Amino acid sequence: RGELHQAFCTFAKDYYEYIDRGAQGSYGMCEMVPKGFSKGTGMEYLFQYFGLPKEQSYAFGDSTNDLAMFQSAGHAVAMGESADIVKEQVEYVTSSILEDGIWLAMKRYGLI
Repeated sequence: RGELHQAFCTFAKDYYEYIDRGAQGSYGMCEMVPKGFSKGTGMEYLFQYFGLPKEQSYAFGDSTNDLAMFQSAGHAVAMGESADIVKEQVEYVTSSILEDGIWLAMKRYGLI
């Protein structure tokens, strides 16, 4: 990560949250989302709007951009191809999406 990257992050830090997505080839990959907003805050808004209890919510993800969502969910599920840092933050790791991971997790939780 070079000088330009650092300059941009310094400029953006007051307005955006930086999400490190890990390396892809020789380049790092990241996402920037408006400060104070995430998949987790989106879930919390829906809980409040619809009067839903957090305990009845399920979050499925595979990337570091899902970590805030996992923290907000009642139940957090990582897909099998997820990075270790993602798998460490969930209560269950299912198979990959191509191996029916969502279906298997939903069956495990008695949702289908």
